[in-house]
Amino acid sequence: MKVDRCALSEAMREASEKDYLRQQREVQERIGRVFMPGLMRGLDDLFKPSNQFKLVHYTSADVAELIMKNREIWLRSTQYVNDTSEIHHGFALIERLFGLNGKAEQGGSRLLRALDQIHKGVGEAVVPYFRARYDDILNNTFISCVSKHALHEREHGRLSMWRAYGRKSGVALVLNPEPFRSTSDVLKAYSAPVLYGGWDEFIRDMSEVTDKIEASAEKLRFIPAHDLIKIVHMMLLLTVTCIKHPSFVEEQEWRVIYTPTEFHSSVIKPANITIGGISQTINKLSLKDYPRQGLSGIEIPQLIDNVIVGPLGDPVHTRERMIAALIEAGVSDAENKVTLSNIPLRIDGY
Repeated sequence: MKVDRCALSEAMREASEKDYLRQQREVQERIGRVFMPGLMRGLDDLFKPSNQFKLVHYTSADVAELIMKNREIWLRSTQYVNDTSEIHHGFALIERLFGLNGKAEQGGSRLLRALDQIHKGVGEAVVPYFRARYDDILNNTFISCVSKHALHEREHGRLSMWRAYGRKSGVALVLNPEPFRSTSDVLKAYSAPVLYGGWDEFIRDMSEVTDKIEASAEKLRFIPAHDLIKIVHMMLLLTVTCIKHPSFVEEQEWRVIYTPTEFHSSVIKPANITIGGISQTINKLSLKDYPRQGLSGIEIPQLIDNVIVGPLGDPVHTRERMIAALIEAGVSDAENKVTLSNIPLRIDGY
């Protein structure tokens, strides 16, 4: 029997890549369940079959058209989020934990001691490492926001989100969540659920992390000390950028976070634009698959499950625009994937 050596070599290479990606996923999950248990619980909940969650991005029809036409999403600076106090809130919790402006809390001291059980000196190094990057996190962190989308919201969307983001022609892009559990590092952008709470919720989570480190210290020594510092830094970065006041809990938000000065990606491109009369830098994340790097499902036809047109403005015309944009982006059966929300909503002046 004649063997096609090129085909055999390609098959072996693909098998090797899949095996490597599988091992990478396993290691990252082990690390995640110790250092970021809240994130892992969020993923478990998001992908629990009985929940049937999707993710949804509420935006304007104009922005939705741009996303589909250009096949990209914009990551905007945290300086321009609706409530800029969010980021300062996260920093204040970190400062209190480690005593950056006074005496460290007992929970912070205990966490640093636990890190030293893995590699001596790491506990002493993580706080200066984080503090040296304070300004970069504050000024050079870019995010995009989505919300969990439950089964009962599939037809109409969420009233509070239409009120906040519907404007005159709001739409909801309902997304398949699969890419959010990818362990690929090609984008250098990371997703996490928002924690709604203050000091009590924060210290509870930090205590859980410390418990897990103490229980697993010996098994974590395979991580080099410099990598361990970066893992803890990522944990703190996600804390700063993903904690909000508990009154926002109904948003059920997830964030995609990108800090190019820390984790630079060659596939995310910066651009200078003007939004609402304000000149600002954004970062454009291309909706393109990188299967060999373990990232699939972010191209428009696979990513967008359906579109809900909001109840304000001219919903019928907006629906036609969304159908046309989906067709142009290569989505099949586009007409059946765009529905109108019939939530009775009126905003004065519209």
